[in-house]
Parts: sequence; C-alpha cells; structure tokens
Amino acid sequence: MNILVLHGLGEEKNWIASWEDIELMFPKYDKSNNYLIHNCYLQLPECVKSFNFDGVIMMSTFLDWVKRYQPDDIWMKQYDFLKRLKALKVVFAQDDYWLSEVRDNFCVTTGVDILFPFCSESSWSELYPNYTKSPGIIKQGYTIYLTDKMLSLSSQEIPWESRNFDVVYRASGVPTYPNKLGNIKATIGDTFENALGTANGLRLDFSTRAKSFISGNEWYNFVGKSKAILGCNSGSSINVRNHEIVERILSYIHNNPDSTYREIEEQVLDKRDANKRYTGLSPRNIEASMLGTLQILVHGEYGGILKPYEHYIPLEEDASNIKEVLELLNDSEKCKQMIDACKKAFLATGHLFAENVINYVLDEMRTKTNKYPSVDDFEFEQLSKKYHAGLEWPKVKYSLKQSVLKLLNKFK
Repeated sequence: MNILVLHGLGEEKNWIASWEDIELMFPKYDKSNNYLIHNCYLQLPECVKSFNFDGVIMMSTFLDWVKRYQPDDIWMKQYDFLKRLKALKVVFAQDDYWLSEVRDNFCVTTGVDILFPFCSESSWSELYPNYTKSPGIIKQGYTIYLTDKMLSLSSQEIPWESRNFDVVYRASGVPTYPNKLGNIKATIGDTFENALGTANGLRLDFSTRAKSFISGNEWYNFVGKSKAILGCNSGSSINVRNHEIVERILSYIHNNPDSTYREIEEQVLDKRDANKRYTGLSPRNIEASMLGTLQILVHGEYGGILKPYEHYIPLEEDASNIKEVLELLNDSEKCKQMIDACKKAFLATGHLFAENVINYVLDEMRTKTNKYPSVDDFEFEQLSKKYHAGLEWPKVKYSLKQSVLKLLNKFK
C-alpha cells in the first residue's frame, strides 16, 4: 500500500530522538508498504495532492501545526485535498484540551476515519463532541508506545543498589496558562524537597530550569542511574477550546501579570471549561518502567494501568505523606516488587505496543483499499521523485493569521 505520513517535527537538527521514534513509527517499523513522509514545516508539493494514496497518517506534531491556523488560512489550504481523498485517514493526537474545537472540527471536516486521542475515554465527548457523533472510530491513544527502541531500554537496566541517585526529577517550570496539573508538575519537586527537610540523607537531583532539560540517550542514562523518579499526572485542568479563549487568557495575563492560575481560571474561563481532569500516561511512566526505575507519583489515573502501592509509591500533592514515602523507599524488597509489577503491567497492555497499533491501522487500511484500488509501486516511485524535487522550493513563509499571534504582537 502507498501511505502518506504527515508530521511537524520541524528542522531535523532540532529533532528529539524519542519524538522521532513515535512520530515516524509507521515507516520505521513497517517495511512492507511504501511511505511518503512529509514534514509540514515545508511547503507541500502539488504532486502529492492528486495522488491516490491508500492511507494518510497524521501524527501529533502535524496537529500542532493545524491548531495554529484559521480554517481559511493559506497554510491550511494546502491540505484541502485530504477532504476529497478516499484513503483511510488516521490522526494520532496529543494535548487534546489545547484548542480542542480546532482539532475536533479538523477531524470532522477532513473525514478522519480513526482518531487516537491522548486523554482518557471519559473526556472524549467533551473534547471531540462532533467527532464522537461522526461515523469515525475513536480509540485510546498515548504520548508514547512500546516500540523496539523503547523495549530495548530494558537492556540498559543497572542494579538498583548501585545507582547514583535516590530520587531525580525534571520539569520545565510554571505554565503560562491556568493549569492546575501543570502547576503541580512545576512545583512538586520543591514541595517534595521542603517536606524532606535537610536531614533526610537522600541523594537528589531535581531541577525545573530550562537549561537543565535532558533529552535522548542522556535522559535515559539520567533516569536509569536513579533508584526512583518523581512524577505527576500529565494533562490539563482546563479546556482551551478555541483561539478566542486563548485571546482572553493572554489579555487577562497582560493586564494582570501577578495573577495566579486560580484567578485566571475564575475570571476568564466558562465554568464548563474549568476544574477538569484531562490526563493520560506520560512518556516518563513507560521510560522509567523499562529502565527499572521506581516511580513516586502524585495520585492519578495513569491510563488506568498503574495502581498505587502495587506499581508506584503514591505521593500527596502537598507531600503530607512524606513519612510513608520514605518508609516505602527504604524497603528495597517492596520497591523492587513495585518496579517489577509496573513493567509487567505495561508489557501486558497490548494496545501500548507500537506493532499492534500499526497492524490494526494497516488492517483497516487494507479493508478500505479493497473498495478503492490504489496505484502500483512504479507510480509511487515516480511520485517520490517528483516530491523530493518539489522540496527544493523555499520553506513555508506564510504569516500566521490567527488571533493568538496578532494579540502577542500587541504585547511587544
């Protein structure tokens, strides 16, 4: 089959290995079909728009570009051909709560056949109200899958007793927007350290500074050299449905720079969009499990897979149960049991395996291809040559017309 993959990883020099592994998992792990891979930060060559693909797979970084634009923007017009295409159309989404109406409308108007949201099923009707009423299929998706690369991390596991640190943590700081879960993520490290006090004897490595960001193999080495890693729910406590809401939030922050996330939530958001709990598994949950690192997690759902005391040490948001955490952390046998149970729980979850997800999508694609036969390999090779010749064109220089950036410009 001939398959088009759309992603938005940007310039290759800035790619993060773990993102690439997921965003390109279809062409990377399926060698039985033809793939044309388009990075949407480049202008789309015209030859692609008239080709009879069997399937189009739109990854989360592509959706990150889609949400930036209004439907009538010239950048979006490049992808109008998707509406006419009879191919099976699949979307892998993340951050479903960020401009959810834009995502929902895109999936419906484009005629997406299968949608894999990041957030749990309980939130689908709120985040994708129109798509859930369409003929399209919706199945649980994840920020990360068990690819060969992810499974290979187990071979890097080192003895628990010989690790350099007792507990580590990394986060990117307090979010700009009123997100309670994001705020917990930014502050839980300090909360944990303050609750410990100075005489705890633990070897820690915590940071929420941008310059302390670790990626790729260095991140795996960092996690793998610690006995435990601190974590919390990945997701959002609010639904930012459209650009107009973003505009209101930014305007309020501009006029009230010292406002807290609670104040912004109360003053700007509709009640229907506040006090939510849109969560899902974090890549960190799976990476730590494959590396044999214990997880100390703020209470949460964690994809319905992880359970406190069985798979991780639970931590209160205010770290008020720090004494219990330390007692469990000092019980090496109990810790090893949780580490082992956590890894087994993920390995027993079939829909987390990239191979199973890929095979499911390809089976659905074959079913649809039988109705609309595609072109042969020769024609695909000709398309591929034209496509790569077309990429000599300049990179996209379309101006972003959405209200969000117009407002940001006013703030300068």
